[in-house]
Amino acid sequence: LAIQLESLQKYNELCNLFYLSQIKKINIKNSMKLLVLLDELFDFKWLNDQLVLLDLSVTCDINQKELLLHTLNLVKRFFTEFIVTTNTQINTLSKADILTQLKGAYSQPIKLYLQNLCELKNNQSIDLTYLAVTINQLSVIPFSI
Repeated sequence: LAIQLESLQKYNELCNLFYLSQIKKINIKNSMKLLVLLDELFDFKWLNDQLVLLDLSVTCDINQKELLLHTLNLVKRFFTEFIVTTNTQINTLSKADILTQLKGAYSQPIKLYLQNLCELKNNQSIDLTYLAVTINQLSVIPFSI
């Protein structure tokens, strides 16, 4: 299951890259830059890795894990679309620019998410519940793609 989930994550990244380069006509270098900046700001890959590392045996927990992985992908796609739609110069964007724009639109959920993420990363033990609480801070954003 872990190998399948990892493969899906790589597939999702390729889909994001393809979408930016082919649909939004952003060159590969700038597309990669945007995806990397979003990941650095929100630690999507780290969260994904933590979820994949969980060894779960209860069906309900396994389903929750899959839903959280799906939510991470949706949020990243939504944030990507939001930034692309509100910026014409992707090549000059910085992490601060992206964070300012996203916080301007979704201040409270992003603030809570980043606080929980910081606590989670400083925690000795990472479990499904704490990951769910952190990721679900962003689920109140009315995202649709």
